[in-house]
Amino acid sequence: MCCKLKSLLIFFSVFLSLFVEQAHAGFSLGSTRLVVLSQDTQVLKVLNHGDIAFAMQAWAETESGDNPGHALVVSPSFAKLAGDSSLDLKVMSLSGGGDMEQLYYLNVQEIPPKAKKDHNGVRGNQVAFAIRTKIKVFVRTEALQEQRRHAEKAVTVSLSEDGKQLHINNPTPFYFTIDTASLGGNMLPVSKTGLVPPMAKEAIDIGANALVYEEVEINFIDDYGAKRLYRYAIQ
Repeated sequence: MCCKLKSLLIFFSVFLSLFVEQAHAGFSLGSTRLVVLSQDTQVLKVLNHGDIAFAMQAWAETESGDNPGHALVVSPSFAKLAGDSSLDLKVMSLSGGGDMEQLYYLNVQEIPPKAKKDHNGVRGNQVAFAIRTKIKVFVRTEALQEQRRHAEKAVTVSLSEDGKQLHINNPTPFYFTIDTASLGGNMLPVSKTGLVPPMAKEAIDIGANALVYEEVEINFIDDYGAKRLYRYAIQ
């Protein structure tokens, strides 16, 4: 009984320490995605909602996790935020761009402070986690920016030969992100990223259900993180 009680007390001590650390952690970003023009800078607000100071580490990466070099530069890459404060993170593209939009990822990671020492110089048994937030960053030229508004209208939807998939065809130079897709009010399974790359297509399964509808509804996420509903005739 004593052993069980001791184990229970240890469990609750660890749980309480975890809860306290998570309660202090409170980074959030001012946007769920960024659009950066070539040879330009965009500012992302990083906010510390907690009551204690946290260190922040930020870096950019390609879709495969590599360093994008001058294509996307983040400054500062490391900083300390006091409790209840914010920081302007500068995200710059130093590349000349191209004829198609480029996709990168921005990582912002919290680095929690070390547990304080007691009067004997011993640190407490607190459990802390470095929480990372990752968002998409789209880099495009100014000329592409002028073409971006309602570019989703150019999308076409076709039925696969076996009738089990819908192909979302993207003939534009932009990345599109599908939030939801539905057929006759029935939700369709969308991939985890929902991404439809430029000049490419994304397949969505419609299962064994017979296709009796002529139109599909797709919610795309725009540059500002808002959902935009489009309806497409199935070809």
